[in-house]
Amino acid sequence: MATNVTPNQQVVPVLPRVIALIASKTQSVIDSVVEQDYPNLEYTINTETPTPRFYNNIIEKTLAPNQIYLFLDDYNRLIGKDAVSKVVAGMSQFPALYTDIVKKNVGFTNKEYLPAFSQMNVLMGQAGINHAFFVRSEALPPRPFNERLEHLYLVQLFRDLASRLLIAHLPDFIIENTNNNQNLEKDIKTLNE
Repeated sequence: MATNVTPNQQVVPVLPRVIALIASKTQSVIDSVVEQDYPNLEYTINTETPTPRFYNNIIEKTLAPNQIYLFLDDYNRLIGKDAVSKVVAGMSQFPALYTDIVKKNVGFTNKEYLPAFSQMNVLMGQAGINHAFFVRSEALPPRPFNERLEHLYLVQLFRDLASRLLIAHLPDFIIENTNNNQNLEKDIKTLNE
């Protein structure tokens, strides 16, 4: 973490800038970011489609050292006002971090305890993350998302990062995911090309 020295020689940590990219016009998703207690948080709401292009365009415009990106879509929202603060504290020197999630669907709520990160789990397809996660700017190329994908763009980025970096797992419920019925056939074919 970067530091500043005050005039009386005290070392004060500089909080990383967190940029939330919200690919949703759903008010509860937006509110879950706006209500965060983290002081160095900015957000941008998608005004274009598709989502991967929105993410790529904002990253290209804002990429700088000591930043953390959060990617949210219509199906994911933050839980609790201290979610971003917990994540920043948990990331320490890790380039990316994912958390456990609460999945909501019509008629049921399920807590999903995700496994701790292992590159073997990723290679075997057992750690395909399709919900929000956090990434340091230093780990991202300028246009990290495959714009041909409609739904699995987060899975693609997570697998790309996991193939070359050590990712942190925060065993806490930071994300609420509303299950959705998506046709993934086209995206799976694209990922396998």
